[in-house]
Amino acid sequence: MSSLEVLSIERQPDELAGEPGLVGSLPAFHRAPRLRELYLAANSLGGTIPSIFLSGHSDKSSEVIVDLQQNLVHGAIPEVLADFSQMQLLLGGNRISAVPNSVCEMKDWMDGLLQSGCDALLCGPGTFNTIGRRTSTEDCQPCTYRASALWYGSTRCGAISPEQLTQEEILREFFERTGGNDWKKADNWLQNGITVCEWFGVDCEPNSEGKDDVVKIELSGNNLSGTIPSYMFYLPSLRVLNLSGNSVTMGFGDIKDSKSLKELYIDSTNVISLEGLNEATNLRVLKMDNTAFNGRQIPTELYSLTALEFLDIAQCGFTGTLSPSIENLSNLKAFVASHNDLSGLIPDSIASLTVLRNLLLSENNFFGPLAPLESLVSLEGLYLSARERATSGMSGTLPAFSNFPNLRNLDLGSNSLTGEIPSNFLDSVENPSDVIRILLDSNLLTGSIPSELGIYERFNIDLANNKIEGIGDGLCDETLWMNGAVGKFSCPGLLCLPGTFNVNGRQMTEDDLCNECPGDENSTFYGSTYCSALEKEQATRILKSMYDTMGGSRWYNQEGWSSSTDVCEWYGVECNEGSQVGSIALGANNLVGSLPEEIYEISGLESLWLYSNPITVGFSGIEKAKTLRSLQLDSTGLTSLDGIGGAPALSEIDVRFNRIDGKLPSELGKLSRLESFFCESNQLSGTLPKFEQNRKLISLRVGDNNFSGTLPAFNVHPKMQTLDVSENQFIGELSPNILAAADPTNPMFFDVSGNLLTGELPSGLKRFTDLAFYARDNKFEGFPPVLCTQANWNNGDVEMFGCDAILCPPQSTSPIGRASVNTSCEPCRDSTYFGSSVCNGSSSSSTVSFEKAFPSTLVTIVVVVAAVYFYS
Repeated sequence: MSSLEVLSIERQPDELAGEPGLVGSLPAFHRAPRLRELYLAANSLGGTIPSIFLSGHSDKSSEVIVDLQQNLVHGAIPEVLADFSQMQLLLGGNRISAVPNSVCEMKDWMDGLLQSGCDALLCGPGTFNTIGRRTSTEDCQPCTYRASALWYGSTRCGAISPEQLTQEEILREFFERTGGNDWKKADNWLQNGITVCEWFGVDCEPNSEGKDDVVKIELSGNNLSGTIPSYMFYLPSLRVLNLSGNSVTMGFGDIKDSKSLKELYIDSTNVISLEGLNEATNLRVLKMDNTAFNGRQIPTELYSLTALEFLDIAQCGFTGTLSPSIENLSNLKAFVASHNDLSGLIPDSIASLTVLRNLLLSENNFFGPLAPLESLVSLEGLYLSARERATSGMSGTLPAFSNFPNLRNLDLGSNSLTGEIPSNFLDSVENPSDVIRILLDSNLLTGSIPSELGIYERFNIDLANNKIEGIGDGLCDETLWMNGAVGKFSCPGLLCLPGTFNVNGRQMTEDDLCNECPGDENSTFYGSTYCSALEKEQATRILKSMYDTMGGSRWYNQEGWSSSTDVCEWYGVECNEGSQVGSIALGANNLVGSLPEEIYEISGLESLWLYSNPITVGFSGIEKAKTLRSLQLDSTGLTSLDGIGGAPALSEIDVRFNRIDGKLPSELGKLSRLESFFCESNQLSGTLPKFEQNRKLISLRVGDNNFSGTLPAFNVHPKMQTLDVSENQFIGELSPNILAAADPTNPMFFDVSGNLLTGELPSGLKRFTDLAFYARDNKFEGFPPVLCTQANWNNGDVEMFGCDAILCPPQSTSPIGRASVNTSCEPCRDSTYFGSSVCNGSSSSSTVSFEKAFPSTLVTIVVVVAAVYFYS
């Protein structure tokens, strides 16, 4: 063996399904002094790497290649290998448990890639890629379930088989990975001598062998955090997993191993992907409402869960259409998809769900005629309202619903249905004494309420805001109708008479009278909910009060405000089609004093822009502004945001350049429609909220404040395109999952300048093709060279200037912390970190090249692609 230089007994990928190849322990090869190339990949060699491995080599300064990929080698890499100055050590796909620091410090190994991290040798535990190590073109990716990549050099997630983990081991790891010490309740967890069946939230039952198996885990709303390891599905008898209401993400790569799982509750979590869930073939209940899918279509995985009986995907922000593949879910008894952004026609194939009892599709953007639903004979509840939407909704004539003997709840409010109420409406109802609830408010229905409906004893029908011209004979005598209101108030208990109105379109209590509407703008139909003349009169009164109390006589522009002209013609006031005041725009108009609280009572108000006026603004009563969407109060002197969370429709908030201090109020989380929030240049402090409930966020600007702590990952915001957290006091490293849910094809603006952030920039940022990234003046120690290949970053500067266009290297500076067409990285010995903008307090004056700022081997990382040996 003394003359052996090359040994190759490796197998090709197409051989892997055959015999195991070489078996036994890995030899030491310590008596092969001239061995420089060893190829043993894709065999079945086991044991540890011997401590004397290649120790007898005669020239440890020459390059040596050792390829042991895809074997059964385990244990630590021996430190003796650090004696070699140049080595290609390929170990991916084994079970390496430790890598000594001395080996990680071998900067000339792996074609120099070790200079930027030991993952160039082996991906660390919890990460993987196809060859088990980082290259110049492929990073190590995090596993969503860590125990599936326990070893160094994992080439896939899912390397652990179910039989290798006990129930206790699974739950212990689950506890640690989800912040168990911070759970609200964790009685008995990890306590010695106490079985898992006695741990809080865990239920067990005896299996066929008489041993206790975990069958249910119930930890809803228990302050879990982090990532749920997918190997939870290795619990062999788990039937119910309830993790709802926790700040967790989750992967489903191992759910195929959960043959017993019937019910999965992940509602109000941070789940952003369902990849792999299609393997849950026995799942009966899936509740995943209020998860983080904003801006995405309904995942195709859902249409493969053919055993489902209950599916709830409400408030997930789904867009696109409802696929005709919904017909695959033929066992569904309840389908809940309300409060999303689904659009288009409801597919005819939904009629295939013949056992469906409840269909909830309200508050979407569906349009067109109703799909034929006659075959849904089991239907008990149908909900297709659009009260919170500014769309026309469903159209066509109102059908009779005469083929639904079990239908008791029908909600079609705020659509565009036409025609008269059919005389045979619901005439197949088996028991006319049942309570029936029909909501048809705010449509375009005409004619009279048919007297044939009198056969129903406990009938509740809302027809407010239609064009109803009459009430059928005898219906005003139905004493139990409208929860008894008709018996008390006769016809007004059903609908306010023509020329009268109230907010409900009918009288419900003694004090809730239908009032007369003065003037020529009153309605000739039954069931009016407003009086245009009175609403305009109220808005006029409130705005005149605003003019008087806020120095109106000194406004720069006050046209119409002091005259008797129609309020809709006043400067800065715009009205909508119904003559309601919809917008007040008086920015930079010399307003002073306090904004009247009554401003929020203006019906129909959508935007309030009072920026650049020295005024006092409070948010008491803002809950009355049901339609307020846009609020611009920047540069007003605002001191508090208390109460702002009461505005249900707010989507745009601008409170920059004010005097707001303290923490951001938690009530911002109530604003589920919030798309942009700007609060730069205030005196805000404390930790920055995660905004996990504001999943429609597109733009978040919180720069120039005093926020501290670690920066949230903002990894549940699919629509995010602007994130500015500059000039604060954030510490720690950027999360490897930063902006993980954002669409990488959209332009992204990301500014973390002027903080105290440390470590390296995350390689995950490379997913963005068009990124404006600003990170000057932190304590960054480097970044993966792969980021330097993103040609479109920073308006194309990266293509022109390479790594310098991301951050200037240590011992150099630039006024913006990076190179651009207008500035370059200039030498500065006092600069310690990447991205400095000053040199010992002064700007630098000359240029330094990338090659001079970095060791030559690091340059090689950027421009040279190392040879990759890989077997899959």
